[in-house]
Amino acid sequence: MEGDASTVAGGDAPGIADSDEPAQEAAAEPIVAVKPDKPGYSYWEDESAESTGPLTVEIDLSDQTAHFYRGGVKVGQSRVSTGKPGRETPTGTFTILEKAATKTSNLYGRIVDDYDVVVSTDADARDGPPPANCKFVGARMPYWLRLTYSGVGMHAGIIPEPGTASSHGCIRVPMDLAEHLYKNAKLGTKVSIVP
Repeated sequence: MEGDASTVAGGDAPGIADSDEPAQEAAAEPIVAVKPDKPGYSYWEDESAESTGPLTVEIDLSDQTAHFYRGGVKVGQSRVSTGKPGRETPTGTFTILEKAATKTSNLYGRIVDDYDVVVSTDADARDGPPPANCKFVGARMPYWLRLTYSGVGMHAGIIPEPGTASSHGCIRVPMDLAEHLYKNAKLGTKVSIVP
């Protein structure tokens, strides 16, 4: 796909569309060292002797929270932002199909002119070619973990408010936790998305 770089595994099959939001810099948020078991907090405690076995992820759309388990033991959680109305994140059980440390959407992004002045912040490449003297710039999707061949995945991104669904279908995770998840997740890692 256009703009992809550092694909770790998989590769894009022809006709696979990426789903993402307008290009914005993902805000870094430190992973908290405490273990609050309520939505809106991010933590990852994977050093316990009890936490062995395969990693699994559960995304709860009702409270916009991801829960991380290793061998059935909860090792972390994070606030997330999933698909907004009209572009809902699909529910079900998925596996990670592709990993890419750096990825750029070929569908969603912004339009900039010849001087890199932003003309549109919420551009969809399917809406037709950009105006004269302008170009489409795809949204950055760091630490991409593909879940569907139609382009839904998990990646670092803006979480406007905990509990707010605001993406084009992908699951946005805070930057620090997205990087940690990317390092720990493998191809085939199970991800359950529940309503």
